[in-house]
Amino acid sequence: MRNILAIARYEYGRHIRRRGFLFTALGIPLLIAAVVAIIVVVTSRSGAELRLGLVDHTGRFAGVDTAALDVDPPIPVERFGDEASAGRALEAGRIDAYVVIPADCLGSGVVAAFGRRRLSEHAQDEVRALLRLPLADIPAWQIAASLLLLALSTAGAILLAARVLRIGMLRYGKRLSIREMLGEA
Repeated sequence: MRNILAIARYEYGRHIRRRGFLFTALGIPLLIAAVVAIIVVVTSRSGAELRLGLVDHTGRFAGVDTAALDVDPPIPVERFGDEASAGRALEAGRIDAYVVIPADCLGSGVVAAFGRRRLSEHAQDEVRALLRLPLADIPAWQIAASLLLLALSTAGAILLAARVLRIGMLRYGKRLSIREMLGEA
């Protein structure tokens, strides 16, 4: 037992003095800490918008509750009647950017955003969620039809898989053709 401890002590002392060991034990954690610090600094200076303005010329987005959007954390949205008042609020610093929804937005799909810089990804996600919400009026018959189609296709897939398994077991070692799968065995 004494010899094993002496050998272990010798090997540990020999390896701990190597440059590779010191780099791995000290350098890698320091490198990871530096990368994490850089990521934190870059994301904290990303300049995400704190308040958005909305000019809605369609009238369909007036009743949208921005707190109900699937965006975390939600950006508060202030509504404006026209672009001039939104521009004045931007210049005064009350909002960081504003989005204009033109009257033909539903046909063209064009939405304009104005601000001191390009909208951040977070603000773009909120605008996309805001634009999708009032357009999500799906009739109940479409939901029922899609659920029925899902159930029928699932049942068909299960029956086809069972048939292929049964025929495959009966014809062990032989290839199955599409005709044999769909027709009678």
